Order: sequence, then C-alpha cells, then structure tokens
Amino acid sequence: MLVWSKSIPILAIGSYRGNLLIYNHKISKRVATVMGKHNKSITCGAWSEANLLALGSEDRTLSISNVEGDTLRVATLRAEPSDVQFSEMKQVCIL
Repeated sequence: MLVWSKSIPILAIGSYRGNLLIYNHKISKRVATVMGKHNKSITCGAWSEANLLALGSEDRTLSISNVEGDTLRVATLRAEPSDVQFSEMKQVCIL
C-alpha cells in the first residue's frame, strides 16, 4: 500500500507484514519506520488535509497516526477494510 500526502511531499508505505514506513520526498529521507503497526497486511490508507494517516489492515483494525508514525487512535472493525477515506465535516448553523 502506497499513499501520498495531499499537502506535503510525504509517502506512507504499508507492508504485507503490517509495518509502516514514512518517507519525506523533499529531503529524500525516511521519517519513520514503525514495525508491527498492524498484526497483518496493511491494505489501504489515506492522508487527511491535516496530515493524519488512516491505515486499514487485514487484522480488522483502523489506525490513525501522525506524520512521525505515532499511533493516535486504533479502532476495531467488524470486517477487513477495503478502502479508507477522510471526509470534510460539515457544520450546521441553527438559528
């Protein structure tokens, strides 16, 4: 799984072993390597506009990480995810 950030030259690479590598293309260096981010293959991912990384895995979990690869949240899912996307939150004004 490969996914580029929408706003900065950062590439997230998820492996079939559940490891995560974050690469900064601008400085041509690896920013982070996170071994065992997931227990099984990372199958999908997406960056938010705020540079949060969501990763879905065959282990039926969804993780949210920052640019450095630090896990901020993990959610257990009922099934293996096939795709993950961030959505813009709409605000409603009630008068």
